[in-house]
Amino acid sequence: MYKNIGTIDRYIRASAVFVLLVFFFITQNFLFLLPALALYHTVVTNRCWLYKLAGINKELEKEQLYLEVLPKHNPEPVMLFCDRGHFLYGNDAAKKLFSERYSASQLMHCPLERLRTTPATHTLKLHGRYYSFYMQYVPSRELFTAYGFDVTKLKRNEHTVKFQSITDMQTGAYNRRKLIETIDKSEYDYLGLVAFDIKNFGEFNGYFGFKNGDRFLKHIVTLLKDKLGSKERIFRIYGDVFTVLFESRSEHTLKREIIRFLRDYPRVEFSHDSLEMVFEFTVGVAITAKESKQELLNRAETSLMEAKKSDKKRVFYGELKGIKDRYEQNLRWSKDVQDALFAQKNRKIIPFYQPIYNYRTQSVEKYECLARMIDLQTGETFSPGLFLEAVRKQRLMHQLTRVIILNAFAHFADNAYEFSINLSIFDLENDVGSLLNDTAQRYGIKPSRVVLEILEDDDIGAHFDAIMELKARGYRIAIDDFGSGYSNFARLAMLRPEYLKIDGSLITPLKDDPKALETLVPIITYAGNIRAKTIAEFVADEQIAALAQDAGIDYAQGFYFGKPVQSLDQPLS
Repeated sequence: MYKNIGTIDRYIRASAVFVLLVFFFITQNFLFLLPALALYHTVVTNRCWLYKLAGINKELEKEQLYLEVLPKHNPEPVMLFCDRGHFLYGNDAAKKLFSERYSASQLMHCPLERLRTTPATHTLKLHGRYYSFYMQYVPSRELFTAYGFDVTKLKRNEHTVKFQSITDMQTGAYNRRKLIETIDKSEYDYLGLVAFDIKNFGEFNGYFGFKNGDRFLKHIVTLLKDKLGSKERIFRIYGDVFTVLFESRSEHTLKREIIRFLRDYPRVEFSHDSLEMVFEFTVGVAITAKESKQELLNRAETSLMEAKKSDKKRVFYGELKGIKDRYEQNLRWSKDVQDALFAQKNRKIIPFYQPIYNYRTQSVEKYECLARMIDLQTGETFSPGLFLEAVRKQRLMHQLTRVIILNAFAHFADNAYEFSINLSIFDLENDVGSLLNDTAQRYGIKPSRVVLEILEDDDIGAHFDAIMELKARGYRIAIDDFGSGYSNFARLAMLRPEYLKIDGSLITPLKDDPKALETLVPIITYAGNIRAKTIAEFVADEQIAALAQDAGIDYAQGFYFGKPVQSLDQPLS
């Protein structure tokens, strides 16, 4: 290789000019000047083979110089490979990393032919650190270039994020996401999942504090880990609900293992400041074959929910009858409720009106507005017992109340009857007072004609101020289903409702149980003390109506005095 390409370049050019001048003086012919000039053009434009060879050498010299100084400017590994993928060059950083010379395909874990067409990246762990290599083929040079980058910090952050994404950081157990991944990747023929809820854990948290609650949850994970030998099968899916996953090739073996596990864990002991406490579990169990493993978590949660609802210690999914049909029915009602409240294509919710009879005046003076769902195609009517639970579950009580208020006020605008509307705690939380005031003003109805019924078992104390504000605006208050719960009589005395609606469970027995009257006497006395009128519910026949009147009750409501009707123009049945 030539060392001074610039000197060679000047020598070639000078030689070409000298040759032209010599030929010109010898021939003394200007016609020769044209081919001479063409020859000179060939030389200086790199078309001469000698000059071209010198140009290649010059480029190689520059590249060699670049590679020699590269380690000083790039501390990351850089390597070159020939057209066949063999190692040609590595800078100082590369030499420190590799004790042997990899080929291009070995370095990238990729076939050489693929590397020729598509740049590739690959990460290697070398000497305790992670390096990501990027390789690209340069056709003009017939070389593969590979550049490495230290990504150790990024890789460790990635591991941390992944760990946190699948781990419950409070307890160290795996989380719901990891459970779903584990079930999805399982190759066992049968899978079982035990889901358990810790009874009264909320009370423990509230009494001893969340810090001690976290200690207890960690204690649960430790016990399960000791029992199972590792934490690989323990998952906290939410709150105080944990699951344990079982896998087996045999269904019989799987069931036996689950039953053995449940024998050891009906309860857990926990010490706190020398206090010995015992916690019991509510358990839901599901077992599926590999083909239906996607249903495993849903079935275990369903079993647990049913166990809590029925107050059983343990429920196996296989024991549940008709659960799928019930869920499908709930789904249908949920869709119907959405249609009735918003779209009104097939269903519509409207108020029906049931009369309330005054024993003293012997006449109907009030009506209660009761929600009904109507099938717009068939005209069939559905009572709230069928759809009200779906309304509650979807937290649409406020929308339902709005429909009843707007329709009821419009219906009673042209008469003088008093009418009552049921309110839920959701309505009290959503400023129902503004809706009532705006609607009353629109239809010219005085608030004193409107009775707002509030269930006794709703948290009246938590919404005491909201109820008192409604009373201050002139609305009357009735406590619905009075006697079915455990009332705070001191709070009711402060509230001073205008009406106490006595629950039907206390009225219906009057017909067959002479002692039933003894239950009513204290209620009627209490109502008198707080100056509230009493209304008997579920008065179904003449005998019950007479007994309620004899007991001193002021009003009566029930089928004996009239079923709910869609319009006051309809005759009472």
